[in-house]
Order: sequence, then C-alpha cells, then structure tokens
Amino acid sequence: MSAGAPPALSILAPPVRRERLLLWLLAGLQFTHILDFMMISPLSPQFMRLWGISAQEFGYLVSVYAIAAAVAGLAAAFVIDRFDRRSALLAMYAGFVLATLACAVAPGYWSFFVARALAGAFGGVIGSIVLAIVGDVVPPGRRGRAMGVVMSAFPVVSVIGVPIGLYLATRLGWHAPFFALAAISAVLWCCLPLVVPRINAHVRSAQAASKPHVQRGRQGMLHNFLQLFTVANHRRALAAIFVFTLSGFMIFPFMSAYQVMNVGITEAQLVYVFLFSGLATLFTSRLIGWCADRYGKRRVFFILALASTIPIVGATHLPRASLLVLLAVTVPFMVLMSGRFIPLMALITTCVHAPVRGAFMSLSSSVQNLGAGVASLFAGAVIGHTADGALTHFDMVGNGAVVMTIACILLVRGLRPVPESPGVTEVAR
Repeated sequence: MSAGAPPALSILAPPVRRERLLLWLLAGLQFTHILDFMMISPLSPQFMRLWGISAQEFGYLVSVYAIAAAVAGLAAAFVIDRFDRRSALLAMYAGFVLATLACAVAPGYWSFFVARALAGAFGGVIGSIVLAIVGDVVPPGRRGRAMGVVMSAFPVVSVIGVPIGLYLATRLGWHAPFFALAAISAVLWCCLPLVVPRINAHVRSAQAASKPHVQRGRQGMLHNFLQLFTVANHRRALAAIFVFTLSGFMIFPFMSAYQVMNVGITEAQLVYVFLFSGLATLFTSRLIGWCADRYGKRRVFFILALASTIPIVGATHLPRASLLVLLAVTVPFMVLMSGRFIPLMALITTCVHAPVRGAFMSLSSSVQNLGAGVASLFAGAVIGHTADGALTHFDMVGNGAVVMTIACILLVRGLRPVPESPGVTEVAR
C-alpha cells in the first residue's frame, strides 16, 4: 500500500459494538421482508372470506410473491457481484418500500396480486444481499452466531410483527399492516447509509489477475453465471436449498387456515399461536447459532432436521383441539422449522468462494423462492374443502414435507466447505 493511500478497514475484527449494530440492522431488514411474506398466511381466513377465493386462488397470492422473487434473484445473479453491497442494498430496499406501499393501497384481488409480485421481486434480492454481507464480513468461526442474530428476525416477526399486524387488520382492515410496514421500512432505509459500510473487496478480488475463474466485462457475465453450475458443490447446495424450501412451504401458507377451519381456534386466537411460537424461537435461534459454531453446522442441522419431522406430522394431522393442545404442537414445530435454517445457511455460505458469493446467494435465493412458489402451488392443488369450509388432504401435504426433509439431509451430507480467500473481507468506506 502506498504511503498516501487511505488504510483499508477490516471488518474481520471490528469493534464488537459496530459489528453488532450492523448485524441487528440486517436483522431489521430481514424482519420487514419476512413479515411482508408471512403476513399473508394469518390473513388467509380474511382474504378467503372477503374476496370469496378458494385455497388454490389464495395459493396464487403466495406463489406469485415467491416466483417473482425467484426470477429477480436469477436476474440479479448475473450482475450482483459487480456492485458494492451497500449500493445494491439501498436500491433494492427502496423498491421494496414502494412495492409494500402498493400492496397497502391495492383496491382488490388482482391489483394486490400485481403488488405482491413487485414486493417479491425486491424482497427476494434483499435477502440474498443480506446473507452475502454476513458471509463477507463475518469469519466462518463466528458465522453461525451471526446468522443466528440475522435470522432472529423470523421469531421477532412471530412475536411482534404478526400479532400487531393481525390487530391492525382486525381494527382497521387488511390494508393497515402494509401501511405500517412501508413506514417502518422507510425508516430503516434511511439508516442503511449510516450503518452499512461500503463492501466492495469482492469486486476488486474478482478483477485481480489471481482470480482467473471470474471474467470481467459484459461478455463475461453469462460465463460467470454458468460457471456457478460447473462446481458440483454449488449444484448440491442449490438442490439442498430447493428441497429444504419445499419441506417448509408445502405447509406454512395454509397453517393458519387449517388451525382456524379444522383445529377450531378463532382468528383472534391466532395471535397467541404466533406470539408463543415466536417467543420460543427468539430464545432458541441464537442458541442454535452458537451450537452450530461450537459443535459443527452440519451436525446441528442433521439433529434439528430429523427432530422437525415429529412436529411436522403433529401439526398437519392435528384434529379438532383446544388452543393449549395446538400450542403444544405448534411451538416445537416453529422452533425446529426455523432453527434448522440457521446451520444450513451458515454451512452453505462456506461452500462458495467470496468473489462469487453475492451471485451464488442471489441464485440460491432464487432457487429458494422458486421452491416456495412450487410448494405453494402444489399444496394449493392438493388441499380441498369440505362443505363446512374445513381443509382436506393437509395430512398428505405434511407427509410430503417429511419426505422432502429426509431428502435434504441426504443432500447436505455431500456439501464441502471451501477455504476463505485472504483479504476478501476488507472493505473501504
């Protein structure tokens, strides 16, 4: 480095407070786009009643978000590593704020359908950029705990976001939660330039002569994208993500409707289901991240994935029951289903070199969202209605989720971490 050059700022060993602030802001971004997606499920009884739509038509609302996110993530994979992470995040999150506002002002089913597609397109890319940032700035030895912090957004959504959203929807109508979410997201967007540093070492690394596997210029974009598929480790990781997503999203979108129409709780009692499930997950997510670093990401994933098959069966085969019985099944279901995602993603970030990590995470996000869309369409086609409105064949969907979970375990067994490239996590302001 020349004497007059500004020193590079390393985030590998930043002040603890700074790293925590960055991770919690990223968790806040995750909170907003996860809530945007999750809010649809507890509102399903209202949408199906107010708009007179079937389970299959409701499935379209879920799948259009996921499929749009998949297409956007696929497109982003071509170019995402050509830009500074902060700049990309600012642009995508601005689009997400506007799309969420469009959801809030949508007057009916089809306008809401289009707005959901736009929100999904931006939200899907946001998730991949957030995970790429974690992979860039946090070393592998602490990445499980960092992922636990970022993914704690999921239980916070259940503890705070969904109950408040349901309350607003009950009091003010279904538009209200989306207005509130757009306002919160706008505030977070203003915080991004203040907290997130410029992260562009991956661009310099890709341009360096020591990185011949990454081509420069427009002609190299397609080649670099296709190169992601030439690595067996990448293909296996993408397959694991797809199958993993199938195992969850065959169930998630229809859980609330099943609990109201089949188990027999009221729409107001859904608040307690999300509250207690989220509280439990909030306490366990960081513990799971610590365990992944301490005992091995692969081993912890195997344990959680196998254990999750039990509450999957319980949650999808539950007959009419009290709220207390439902909570006894739903709380471990949510803890294990969300918890197993933490070691899986921490492991996957170690399976790709930093110069192409952003592209790979965009591609993996695309595959994940495609899996969510396919799973929602499949489940919506399988699930039917009785004359009194109860859902049918939800148990069959649950059995399929168990099979997908076992398949994911077999795929993860073959994943192999790669060495970290020196200097990749250096960032310049």
